[in-house]
Amino acid sequence: MKDLIQSLPVLQREKDTKLITNLSVFLRKIRNENTKAATEKALKEFYTFKPCSDLLKDLNETRCLDYLDYLESKNRSTSTINQRFSLINKFVLFLRKRDLIDHNPTEVIERPGIITSRPTKALTAEEVKKLLRACPKDSVSNLSFFMALNLQLRIGCRVGELKKLKWSSLTDNILVFQQKGGKERIVSLPEEMAEQIMEYKEELETMMETKLSKDDYIFQMRFDRKFGKQDKPFDTSAFNRKLKKLGEQLGIKKNLHSHQSRATFFTEGLDIGFSARDMAGMAGCTITNVERYDAGNLEKQKDIIRKQRY
Repeated sequence: MKDLIQSLPVLQREKDTKLITNLSVFLRKIRNENTKAATEKALKEFYTFKPCSDLLKDLNETRCLDYLDYLESKNRSTSTINQRFSLINKFVLFLRKRDLIDHNPTEVIERPGIITSRPTKALTAEEVKKLLRACPKDSVSNLSFFMALNLQLRIGCRVGELKKLKWSSLTDNILVFQQKGGKERIVSLPEEMAEQIMEYKEELETMMETKLSKDDYIFQMRFDRKFGKQDKPFDTSAFNRKLKKLGEQLGIKKNLHSHQSRATFFTEGLDIGFSARDMAGMAGCTITNVERYDAGNLEKQKDIIRKQRY
C-alpha cells in the first residue's frame, strides 16, 4: 500500500485523505497476497501510463480506452489485458458502492477474447524417469529442486503451492497446501512418500549443517551458507531454469516448464484409470481442467461425430 501511494504523486498531493483511506480499505479486503500485489500493480500502471491530475475525475472512459491501447501497444497477452481490467473493475465497483463515483467507466471496454490454448503436452513415463535419475543432488538447491519436481509429478501441485510449504505443513503423512482465499487443501501421502520426504530433510540438514524447524520452508532453493539457512522459499523462475536446462542436457525436445509436471500428473492419472474428479480434488482444480488432458475423451468426441446418423 505504501509503495502504491509513493508511486502516485497525485495521492501525495491529495489534501483530502478520504480517497487514500478508501484505497487502503479496498486493498485490506483482498486476503490473498498474490491478488493484492497484482491489484496494486494494475492500479499503479493504470494511473501512471499517462499523466493523472485527479484520481476520481481521471477514472473515466477515455482513460480506460487509452489504457487498453497502451496494453496492446506493449504486446500484452489477451489474458493479461483481461486480468488488469478485471482488477480495476473491482476497484471501480468498490468506489461506486461507497458513492465516490456515479458510473462504471470500464463498461465501455470490449475486452479481447481469450484464445484457449491446447493442453500442455505431458512428459512420457520414460522422460520422467530420465529427469529424476539425472537430477543432481550435490547442493542444497539441487536437492530441493529434485524433491520439488518429484512431489509435483506425484501429486500434481502447483509450484506456487510448493513455495509456501513449511515443515509444519507435513504431519502424520498429511500434507496441507495453502490455496487462494486462505483455503486449505489436504493430500494424504502413502507412507513411503512421507518417508522419502523425511529422508530428504535429513540430507538437507546435513548439507546446511543446521536443524530445520517447523517454521522453515521445505524447499531451500536460495540457500546461502553465510547465513546458515534461507528464510525465503525458492521461486518459480529458478525452478523453470533448472528444469529447462536439465531437459536440454537430456535431449528432451519439449518446452519444459513447471506446468509440464502438473500436466503429466493429470495425463498419467487418467491413463491408469483414475477419474477426473479424483484428480481435480487432489490437485486443487476443476474437473473441466483435468478433462482437457484426457486423450480417451478426445477420441470419444471423434466417435460422436463419426456415429451420427445424419
